[in-house]
Amino acid sequence: KQRVEEDNDVLEKVLALTEAPRADVIYQALRVIRTLLTADADNLKTDWAKRVRQKLLTICVANPPSNVAYEAMGILALDPRHEDIEWVARYITEASDELYNGARPTGWLKSLRNQGYLPGLRRVLRELLVSNPSENVQRRLREALEELRSG
Repeated sequence: KQRVEEDNDVLEKVLALTEAPRADVIYQALRVIRTLLTADADNLKTDWAKRVRQKLLTICVANPPSNVAYEAMGILALDPRHEDIEWVARYITEASDELYNGARPTGWLKSLRNQGYLPGLRRVLRELLVSNPSENVQRRLREALEELRSG
């Protein structure tokens, strides 16, 4: 077991790499973050993990390359929270077609469902569906609702 807060300088440097101008550096930083967070179950409860979580949420909606978004969503799925419902809905409705087709939020949705957030998640997605979004967003919302139903 390795607690992540034992070397704060290293943690801050890894977190800073998520703001690098190159997508490959960001992706590698996210891989390191995933490794650190999963090295010990308690690592997800640290202050550093909370800061990482906020960074990951903003990465997802900043239209990053699909491999970066996919990795960020995968890390978020390790410890889903109620506030993720609004973020995943934002991702579904705002991500570019290229990003969304390369990084669907399937794991994040299923993780939210498995943590008991299904009623709230369904409600938000259905409300978005009846708000008359574009055909593309309607398709995404229907797919997300189907994934929640079938999983």
